[in-house]
Amino acid sequence: MTTRKRRLLRYSLRTFLIAFVVMTVVVGWLVMRITAARHQREAIQVIKDANGHTLYDFQNGNPYDLEPPEPGPEWLRERLGMDILADIVDVRLTAHSRGLKWPDGSFGPIGHFKPDLSKQTFDHLASFPRLERLSIAPAEKDQLEPESLAVLSKLHHLRELNIHGADLSAAHFEHIGKVRKLETLRLG
Repeated sequence: MTTRKRRLLRYSLRTFLIAFVVMTVVVGWLVMRITAARHQREAIQVIKDANGHTLYDFQNGNPYDLEPPEPGPEWLRERLGMDILADIVDVRLTAHSRGLKWPDGSFGPIGHFKPDLSKQTFDHLASFPRLERLSIAPAEKDQLEPESLAVLSKLHHLRELNIHGADLSAAHFEHIGKVRKLETLRLG
């Protein structure tokens, strides 16, 4: 090997440390993103089990766009899952009947059913760090407990809150008032 080739293969300690730090940051970010995606996937299942529905950021909350383009290449979505590439921005915990078509093109189950609005269900909303819209419509006026709304203060990107068909008390509004970026509050 010539002297010139040997010189190209040598690395200083500084170069090695810089490369090590860069790789550590990249791997740390990947581990953090994979963990967040796993929590998001689990929370999506809890919301579905509670008769709710979620929308990803690429779906833009547009119920008329049934097939929006999905982020990233298909091979990456298949291997890592959608949750590592997209965030949930819209959650709907609303009572509804068969015939209501969700933005993903699926239909609700046959018959009228009510969402599970327990504190345990709401606690999983914290797994959606980019949640912007939350719609709640209980089947009965007294189904929504004030303690369930305590998680709202952890939703730092929540801009729109829709609550329809619920009897709200001062305790409910105390939790709603803790949402910092709330721009729209619709009550009905």
